[in-house]
Amino acid sequence: MSNVCESCQQSYCDQLFTNILSGSSDIPFNRIITYGCVSKLLTWAKSKQTALKDNKSRVDSVDMQQDVTARSVATFKNISELVRAVIRNIHTYGAGGSCRDSERQLKPNLPQFCHLNETIFRTLTSGSVHCCSTAECLYVSQSNTTSARKTDAERKRTSRQNSDSRQNEQSVDTARRKKCRQDNDVRQREQSVNTARRKTCRQNTDV
Repeated sequence: MSNVCESCQQSYCDQLFTNILSGSSDIPFNRIITYGCVSKLLTWAKSKQTALKDNKSRVDSVDMQQDVTARSVATFKNISELVRAVIRNIHTYGAGGSCRDSERQLKPNLPQFCHLNETIFRTLTSGSVHCCSTAECLYVSQSNTTSARKTDAERKRTSRQNSDSRQNEQSVDTARRKKCRQDNDVRQREQSVNTARRKTCRQNTDV
């Protein structure tokens, strides 16, 4: 896939995905999955698509038992399952670069191969996102994650704060209405005084 930098090309080689799938990777890899990583993974998985079909018929053969990679690939029903398995292994066994890395959660239902392929291709060819950026399409939204991590005490505190805020707003509204009523009373008294004054003036004129 185009628009993948040289660093991603070298970091996410076919052998890395093969080792991750078989659980024998000695090469350290990042826990956070980037668009470049997914792009290379999809290309690798596509190269195994034929093996997925062929291996079904010879899964018990001697050659198959000696080929760790082929045996690992053959355990999956389709290419989507293969991709999801590698993604979950990277997320589980990869090295986190920061505390923020450990907070990211994969979506419970990862996209199918075809949908993921379209998303990655569209994202990288648009030029709006760099291939080294986190593949957000695989992760739960950070706002949802933050909300889910709130403790009961935090939720109660937030609820109290919201309640206090509403009470303050109600107090302000009550004070505003009271002031308006007071202003109306003042205006009515002024009008009464003016009316009485005019009436007195007219009576003096008549006399």
